[in-house]
Amino acid sequence: MDSLLDAPESISTGGRTYVLEADLWRDFISTLGASKSECLGSPLAVVVEAVTTDPAGVPPTLEMDRVWVIRDGEARETELGPVAGGGLDRLRRAALGDGPRWDTGIRVHVVVRPLRDETGAVLLRVSDQLI
Repeated sequence: MDSLLDAPESISTGGRTYVLEADLWRDFISTLGASKSECLGSPLAVVVEAVTTDPAGVPPTLEMDRVWVIRDGEARETELGPVAGGGLDRLRRAALGDGPRWDTGIRVHVVVRPLRDETGAVLLRVSDQLI
């Protein structure tokens, strides 16, 4: 886990510099017919974006395929997959597996791996993200 928390918050690769942005949330809308005790909310959902300020944008060779969300020494890992949205300046991916049912209002670290381009794979982190 230390190697995840030691991941840099910005990297330069393939001639571009990237930072990671993350959106994390849980849905607490109850379903029709569910009692109050049955409404535990949805698992944690995560969307991550590797963002560059380079005017050329993100190259098509860049990819991310794993994400970790870390809270108080506990890390949850899952695969990443394509999601709509983004733009030329960002690579946008969503967590494919169900996340934990951690409380909202807490802060976590988010790490992606690999941030892969023609030069290889590296970790990238964003800290202090609010669920």
